[in-house]
Amino acid sequence: MGKAALILTGSELVRSRSGKDIAYLDAELNDLGFESEFYTASSDEDGIKDLLEFVFPRSDLIISVGGLGAEPGDKTASAMSSFTGKKLTLSREALTAIAEIFIKKGQDMPKSADKAAYVLDGAKIYPNPAGISVPQLITHQKKIIIMLPGNHAELRNVFRKSVHPYLSKKFTPLFFRRKKLHITGIEAAEIEQKIKSVRDIEHFSGLDLRFDIVPGIASVAVEFTLKGNNEILVEDRSRRLEKEFRDIFGHSIYGEDTQSIAQAVVKLLSKKRRSLSAAESCTGGEISNLITNVKGASAFFDMGLVTYTEQSKSLMLGIPEERIKKAGVVSEETAVMMADALLKLSGSYYALATTGVAGPGPSGGVKQGTVFIALASQGAPVSCVKCLFPGDRLAVKKRAAVRALDMLRRALIGA
Repeated sequence: MGKAALILTGSELVRSRSGKDIAYLDAELNDLGFESEFYTASSDEDGIKDLLEFVFPRSDLIISVGGLGAEPGDKTASAMSSFTGKKLTLSREALTAIAEIFIKKGQDMPKSADKAAYVLDGAKIYPNPAGISVPQLITHQKKIIIMLPGNHAELRNVFRKSVHPYLSKKFTPLFFRRKKLHITGIEAAEIEQKIKSVRDIEHFSGLDLRFDIVPGIASVAVEFTLKGNNEILVEDRSRRLEKEFRDIFGHSIYGEDTQSIAQAVVKLLSKKRRSLSAAESCTGGEISNLITNVKGASAFFDMGLVTYTEQSKSLMLGIPEERIKKAGVVSEETAVMMADALLKLSGSYYALATTGVAGPGPSGGVKQGTVFIALASQGAPVSCVKCLFPGDRLAVKKRAAVRALDMLRRALIGA
């Protein structure tokens, strides 16, 4: 893979590390066959020049972001001029494009805007109809240097319409496939062990292969990226690799790419025309929140109750307080009673219930992280699981809510 150095300039970009630009450019360049390294520089000319001298011998492609406008602190073009020895000259083409922007806005063009129209000798100018920064490309010692606007929308537009087509023709095209699978109920270390043999074998496929295991609060994402010059081989290996992962993890995989567990559950509820209600104690409405974050929730979600105290469980669900006291508020029996009572109250096909100790610390002799999750459904006995979740209060709530939705997901697919 080629190496690309990306230099982000300007005080605002340095402060924020411009996360959106980094994520976007990294993905785009990666797909073009470049491994990217990111650097930040303050807006002074010497700082930018020093950084250029550092990255130039280490890179095949240099892209700068920001510092091309008309403000006093915009020093990218002058730093590039000093570094390459190419003079800055006023471009009539760039000046006309800038003037048209002000004409469309019905504004007079300030004299200071002329500064943005100075470009390096021999530079290729790219259109930027949304701003006065002038994107440009130069070749220096047989290496390509591209200067892009700092505004994120302008950057994306210029890269997509001009830079990407140029780079895809200039460099040998790579075909790639990327897949992310979301797994719940298995820790990252166990996942790593389970896929070790697959990883070892696939590294001999002759393709550029990268695995990433990304642990979350309540699930783990496994992502693999395949690249190569042979499109058919890349496609074939990608399909086979995904199948191997699905064979290994089975129903523990709840979704792919950007799909959340709530979206997976919603899809199944909609497909099977089933409805859901939830009675939550320790999760405090987190299950209902996750479900109702998905568009169209009213079509299948009937009722969400936060029954946090013994009294509310009795008042809202009709469970006698003496039964709750006898069983213990954090117990399998109470969770089952909550789910069963809600099923009758709501008329839903499914009812989820949670009760537990989110923390901090134990409560009533029950250890922090202890949660009972019950699932009731029409015409079937209530099922209940006892869980012990690690983490702080928010982590326990999140893990319990995801575990509850996973119980429902598995019931819907018959797992």
